[in-house]
Parts: sequence; structure tokens; C-alpha cells
Amino acid sequence: MDESINSKFTIELKQTAKGIWYIGSLKINVEDINEFNSLIDNLVLNVEEKIKKLNNPNEINEVNEAGIQEKEEIFLTPEEERLFNHLKEIRLELARTEGYPPYIIFHDSMLKKMAKEKPQSHESMKELIGEKKFEKYGKIFVREIFQFV
Repeated sequence: MDESINSKFTIELKQTAKGIWYIGSLKINVEDINEFNSLIDNLVLNVEEKIKKLNNPNEINEVNEAGIQEKEEIFLTPEEERLFNHLKEIRLELARTEGYPPYIIFHDSMLKKMAKEKPQSHESMKELIGEKKFEKYGKIFVREIFQFV
């Protein structure tokens, strides 16, 4: 994926086999070091934000007064909490089988969103977790949510 921020930058974003985005290459076209320093300061913030959004498309963040992003807390009802705990058990079983830490499959925040929204169709789950995660885990979690509800 090539992204041209403006005529001064060309960024090649790449994705690992596990779906994590990173900067493959960065080309900068500037006249002098002062222009370079000015542009790079602005670029770093924009690129970090873009990669964060690509890697966590469903994460809800707010910026506090200090300019620091904070995750929005998801509050669950007791029934949603039981579903969340059930989904955590499923995630742990998958993680053990695949040899990954559980958060690689889904972060707790995503499991809480699943428990809150209860997606029971393939399309609604794809919208929530994205195409790649759905292909690997989506049907399992849709089935578990459907059976739980």
C-alpha cells in the first residue's frame, strides 16, 4: 500500500502475515535540512496515528486535555459480563492451541465489544473485527455468541 501524504512524502505501508501494519519504506523530497526537520516532525505524528488506526481499526479512543489518547471504557451488564468471560475462555483455548498469547487473537476491549454488540451474523462480525480476523476466528465467535444468547 503506497500512500502519498503530499508531494514531499511517499510512504510504503506493508503488512505482516499476522496482519500487523508497518512502514516498509519512506521517501522524502526536500530542499534542505530545515525543511526536512519541519516535515519529519509533522510526519511522525501522522504516520504513527495512521498505523495505530490500521492495526486497531475498531478501538475507540478519545484525546484528553493533555493530548494523550485514552481508551473509552466499555461498561457491561451482568449478562454481558458472563458472555465476555465465556468469550475469554474461547480465546484462551484458541491461544493455547495456536501457541499465541490470547491478546494476539483479540484484546479484551474487542471481546467486550462483542459481548456488548452480540454480532450474530457473519456480516456484523466482519464489520466489528475486520476481514482478516473474521477469516481466522469470526465464525467461531459468531457461533459462541449465537449459542450464548
